[in-house]
Amino acid sequence: MKIAIISDVHGNLEALKSTIKDIEKRNVDRIICLGDIIAKGVHSKECIALIKEKCDVILQGNCDEYFSKAHENISDMPEQEQKRIKWNRSLITMEDRKTR
Repeated sequence: MKIAIISDVHGNLEALKSTIKDIEKRNVDRIICLGDIIAKGVHSKECIALIKEKCDVILQGNCDEYFSKAHENISDMPEQEQKRIKWNRSLITMEDRKTR
Protein backbone atom coordinates (compact mmCIF):
# COMPACT_ATOMS: atom_id res chain seq x y z
CA MET A 1 0.00 0.00 0.00
CA LYS A 2 1.28 3.45 -0.96
CA ILE A 3 0.57 6.31 1.42
CA ALA A 4 1.21 10.01 0.80
CA ILE A 5 1.50 12.48 3.63
CA ILE A 6 0.93 16.20 3.10
CA SER A 7 0.95 19.14 5.47
CA ASP A 8 1.46 22.88 5.80
CA VAL A 9 -0.63 23.91 2.82
CA HIS A 10 -1.39 27.28 4.45
CA GLY A 11 -3.96 28.34 1.85
CA ASN A 12 -1.65 27.85 -1.15
CA LEU A 13 -4.16 26.34 -3.58
CA GLU A 14 -1.86 26.11 -6.61
CA ALA A 15 0.79 24.22 -4.65
CA LEU A 16 -1.86 21.90 -3.23
CA LYS A 17 -3.31 21.16 -6.68
CA SER A 18 0.16 20.42 -8.01
CA THR A 19 0.93 18.13 -5.09
CA ILE A 20 -2.36 16.24 -5.43
CA LYS A 21 -1.76 15.83 -9.17
CA ASP A 22 1.70 14.38 -8.49
CA ILE A 23 0.32 12.06 -5.81
CA GLU A 24 -2.37 10.78 -8.18
CA LYS A 25 0.25 10.04 -10.87
CA ARG A 26 2.04 7.82 -8.38
CA ASN A 27 -1.04 5.63 -7.78
CA VAL A 28 -1.13 6.30 -4.05
CA ASP A 29 -3.73 4.34 -2.10
CA ARG A 30 -4.28 6.76 0.78
CA ILE A 31 -3.52 10.40 1.47
CA ILE A 32 -3.04 11.69 4.99
CA CYS A 33 -3.08 15.40 5.77
CA LEU A 34 -1.21 16.41 8.91
CA GLY A 35 -2.85 19.82 9.06
CA ASP A 36 -2.10 23.50 8.76
CA ILE A 37 -4.40 23.83 5.77
CA ILE A 38 -5.26 27.47 6.49
CA ALA A 39 -3.48 30.72 7.39
CA LYS A 40 -1.16 32.87 5.29
CA GLY A 41 -2.68 32.27 1.83
CA VAL A 42 -6.03 33.54 0.59
CA HIS A 43 -7.47 30.21 -0.60
CA SER A 44 -8.13 28.54 2.74
CA LYS A 45 -11.73 27.59 1.89
CA GLU A 46 -10.75 26.03 -1.44
CA CYS A 47 -7.84 24.16 0.14
CA ILE A 48 -10.09 22.76 2.86
CA ALA A 49 -12.58 21.54 0.24
CA LEU A 50 -9.86 19.84 -1.82
CA ILE A 51 -8.29 18.26 1.25
CA LYS A 52 -11.69 16.92 2.38
CA GLU A 53 -12.29 15.52 -1.11
CA LYS A 54 -8.90 13.86 -1.58
CA CYS A 55 -7.60 12.89 1.86
CA ASP A 56 -8.52 9.79 3.81
CA VAL A 57 -7.26 11.13 7.14
CA ILE A 58 -7.20 14.81 8.10
CA LEU A 59 -5.62 16.11 11.27
CA GLN A 60 -6.02 19.64 12.52
CA GLY A 61 -2.74 21.53 12.67
CA ASN A 62 -1.88 24.24 15.15
CA CYS A 63 -2.79 27.03 12.67
CA ASP A 64 -6.08 25.33 11.80
CA GLU A 65 -6.94 25.05 15.48
CA TYR A 66 -5.82 28.58 16.37
CA PHE A 67 -7.77 30.36 13.65
CA SER A 68 -10.84 28.11 13.93
CA LYS A 69 -11.42 28.26 17.66
CA ALA A 70 -13.30 30.92 19.53
CA HIS A 71 -11.00 33.38 21.28
CA GLU A 72 -12.58 34.45 24.55
CA ASN A 73 -10.31 37.41 25.18
CA ILE A 74 -9.62 38.58 21.65
CA SER A 75 -10.03 42.21 22.72
CA ASP A 76 -7.08 41.76 25.10
CA MET A 77 -4.80 40.75 22.22
CA PRO A 78 -2.64 43.19 20.27
CA GLU A 79 -4.54 44.85 17.42
CA GLN A 80 -2.44 43.16 14.73
CA GLU A 81 -3.23 39.71 16.16
CA GLN A 82 -6.93 40.54 16.30
CA LYS A 83 -6.77 41.44 12.61
CA ARG A 84 -4.95 38.19 11.74
CA ILE A 85 -7.58 36.14 13.54
CA LYS A 86 -10.51 38.00 12.01
CA TRP A 87 -9.03 37.88 8.49
CA ASN A 88 -8.32 34.15 8.62
CA ARG A 89 -11.75 33.42 10.08
CA SER A 90 -13.41 35.49 7.34
CA LEU A 91 -12.02 33.09 4.72
CA ILE A 92 -13.72 30.00 6.14
CA THR A 93 -17.19 28.94 7.28
CA MET A 94 -18.23 27.15 10.45
CA GLU A 95 -18.45 23.95 8.40
CA ASP A 96 -14.89 24.48 7.15
CA ARG A 97 -13.67 24.58 10.74
CA LYS A 98 -14.71 20.99 11.35
CA THR A 99 -12.40 18.08 10.66
CA ARG A 100 -13.66 14.62 9.89
